[in-house]
Amino acid sequence: MQAILGGTFDPVHRGHLHAAAVGRSLLGAPKVTLMLAARPWHREAPATSIEHRLRMLRLAVGADPHLVVSDWEARREGPSYTVDTLTALADGEPLVWLIGGDAFAAVDSWHRVDDLAALCHFLVLNRPGSRRDERMPKGFRRIDDPSALVRWPSGCVCFAGATMLDVSATRIRRRISSGGAVDGLLTPEVWAYIRTHGLYGRRQPGG
Repeated sequence: MQAILGGTFDPVHRGHLHAAAVGRSLLGAPKVTLMLAARPWHREAPATSIEHRLRMLRLAVGADPHLVVSDWEARREGPSYTVDTLTALADGEPLVWLIGGDAFAAVDSWHRVDDLAALCHFLVLNRPGSRRDERMPKGFRRIDDPSALVRWPSGCVCFAGATMLDVSATRIRRRISSGGAVDGLLTPEVWAYIRTHGLYGRRQPGG
């Protein structure tokens, strides 16, 4: 089984790392691949470059043997389409895409959505207080046991019962820009990188 957590990671934060750990545990997967959505076509352009986001991802992961950073989408040309990524990664074992509940609610708008059921499963992770949308994309069916996803090659959706951290990259960017505190939201290595490179309009002390 391949478990993949996709995102713009702008910046990568504790909530992402927690989601990867919870997803890996629920699935019984040996590792989770953090897949950078380099050039997302269905949302605003990321605030920072592909290079900065990849470096922050690698710093956040460090030497954790259970997390792997992929730059596959960063190395290809053009917009980042999940369907293309899944097609390229297919190797005969089930692919499970870890996804937030808000992003899952918009899956029907993804590029070539009708092809997804033949390529992957979804494990849906919800933030505290968010409304869970349990509509199934075309070709998918719901199952309740995440560890059972390995029994089928693709086409299943499982809603995780575990509680995710109430953290968002948007909120972090706003705090950084206004000089607010981000204690506990980022790893020390990522926070140091942001300060060093002045990312997200960070105000310098006395500025």
